[in-house]
Amino acid sequence: MILKARIHDSRRIERCLDGMLGFCFDEGMVVQYKELCRCYFAIDPEATASYVQMYREMWEEGSKDD
Repeated sequence: MILKARIHDSRRIERCLDGMLGFCFDEGMVVQYKELCRCYFAIDPEATASYVQMYREMWEEGSKDD
């Protein structure tokens, strides 16, 4: 909805990304998360970088100290 409506409200986008992050075990959610990050980058590159880093820390192989 955010992407289709071309919403640029940072707080709304961040709430959505926060909610999506916990469900990125699902490949479909990962696709949507990354798409929203790409859109958000044009609005707030620093915040987007933080969301990309959070994703990597939570979900990418080898990013956690095992």
